[in-house]
Amino acid sequence: MNFSSLPRRSYPCHECPFRRDVPAKFTVQRFAALRSTSEQPDPPLPRDFLQQPMFACHLGSPGSGEDLACAGWLATSAENNLAVRHSLSTGRLPFESLRPGSGWPPLFGSYEEMALLHSAGPDGAPLLNTDPGAFRSLFENFTSSAFRLETRTAYGVPEEDEPFHTWLSGEDPGTAWLQDWLDLMTAQTGNGRTVRRVRVVDHPPSDYLRFEISVTPHNLAAGEVIRYLPRQRSDELQLPGSEFWIFDRRLLVFLAFGTDDQFLGFASTDDPAAVSRHERIQQHAWSEALPYEQYVSEQLTDLTPYDTAAGG
Repeated sequence: MNFSSLPRRSYPCHECPFRRDVPAKFTVQRFAALRSTSEQPDPPLPRDFLQQPMFACHLGSPGSGEDLACAGWLATSAENNLAVRHSLSTGRLPFESLRPGSGWPPLFGSYEEMALLHSAGPDGAPLLNTDPGAFRSLFENFTSSAFRLETRTAYGVPEEDEPFHTWLSGEDPGTAWLQDWLDLMTAQTGNGRTVRRVRVVDHPPSDYLRFEISVTPHNLAAGEVIRYLPRQRSDELQLPGSEFWIFDRRLLVFLAFGTDDQFLGFASTDDPAAVSRHERIQQHAWSEALPYEQYVSEQLTDLTPYDTAAGG
């Protein structure tokens, strides 16, 4: 087999739009035009399915030996491309190319996430919704269900800074800083709506995740249902490192964070295909994750109790 037959980048270039660590550059219109590279054609292509285009590295030269398939695209968004599937089945492309390599920079988890969070406006700024009121309205106005996938080791939330440092010192931070959220969740779940989360966690967890675990009983008392998924198992399932909410099984909301873990804003889509793909991720994560009580009793027996100073 000749794995080099399909011209491709073996590593994301320094401007790859699938990298989380590079500035937004391309427009919404450009990403929309390229979306067909990551979806099964509808209607189907003619019999020559090799006609389906691939997402090429923009640093290459079309029609030349440098017309290369994008490494970030292959690793995150190419599994439904029929030409890619054919290249896999004929040995022209190694299966390993559909996963990020060791030592790679962080990548977006899907084409949808990349296109929504990495699109730039006319002034070059990311097209993120940064309105706190608009974000809160998502939780006030959903009518049946909300689901969250959490994959980070820390979240920079200004309201949590003081209670987090209080907890790190071994003292009780109380719940006043969280009460507004708890009251909202109590009201929503009391009206029959469901709020579920899967939190991907390292072993041992980071200090922030330990702090989050210590607060979880308050979330549970407010009606949320929270499960924990060891990161090793998440990696085995090849779950993306995306942060998203799904509301009412029809609205997909991606969350954007900076390199300092600060929340930057969000972007949403109601595209049925995108929602469906991320619901499948939700189902995989939920079925494998452990309920809070089971996670604490089985996975954290070797760690210091959470209501004492962090760090073990």
